Amino acid sequence: MGKTEKEKDKFNKLFDSECVKSEEIMKRISEYEIEIANIEKLKKIKENEILSQDRKISSLEIDINSIKKEINKISSSVNPYEDLLEKAVDELEKLQKTIENEEAKLIEIQQKISALEFWIKGFKDIRFVIIEDILANLEIQVNNYIKELGLSGWSITFDVEKDTKSGTITKGFHVFIKSPNNDAEVPWEAWSGGENQRLKLAGTLGISDLIMQSNGLGCNIMVLDEPTKHLSKKGIQNLLKLLYEYSQDYKKQIWIIDHHSLDFGNVEKVYTIVKDEEGSRIVENQ
Repeated sequence: MGKTEKEKDKFNKLFDSECVKSEEIMKRISEYEIEIANIEKLKKIKENEILSQDRKISSLEIDINSIKKEINKISSSVNPYEDLLEKAVDELEKLQKTIENEEAKLIEIQQKISALEFWIKGFKDIRFVIIEDILANLEIQVNNYIKELGLSGWSITFDVEKDTKSGTITKGFHVFIKSPNNDAEVPWEAWSGGENQRLKLAGTLGISDLIMQSNGLGCNIMVLDEPTKHLSKKGIQNLLKLLYEYSQDYKKQIWIIDHHSLDFGNVEKVYTIVKDEEGSRIVENQ
């Protein structure tokens, strides 16, 4: 086994290990999302409790003011109802204690909500870290395919944060391409023609590998519709060479549907289909 084969085998083992980690991470994301949903529900319940306590306090304050007015009215006149006054004072003290208890509960609920908001933010930050780790693995795989498709010196970057012109940071899924012709990274959607076609193929193969291995799936067939569109002859040869090596490495049968007659020695079979007044049929089978 040559040095290149050993390095390739080492890389494949490392990639398989990373895929297993990615699967575990995806499971953790699901668990965190469930936990966040539960916390959100609990937060809503606590907020409703606060509204309920506020209503109780407002009602109690109205009662207190009413009692105070009644006490002042009785105190300002010759009061033959001392027993009634004493009862009113006792009731006032009870209401004040009730307010103190309700205010203490309100403070406790507010503290719990603050703690819940802290954990919600924490779980969201953890989710972004996990996603960044998955994107880093995807980035390595796609960049390998980009190089094998003949785009030497090109690279792709996936990110979940982006700096804005105003100096803030927006969260989302962002894809940038760096090429030998540009000093700065350029958004994915800015590319067209053969370069865009090869970037799409590299992304398709990388995402396919990530999804299949992250979910423990296996598939021995792949169908590509016009993958040589906008590619030069050299680009087509690079593509066919990559697909041949891909089929050998992953034990896949690859079907290419194309309008070009592809000249490549490692193609096992070629089916040529024509359509005329008699309909569509196979006229050549090699």
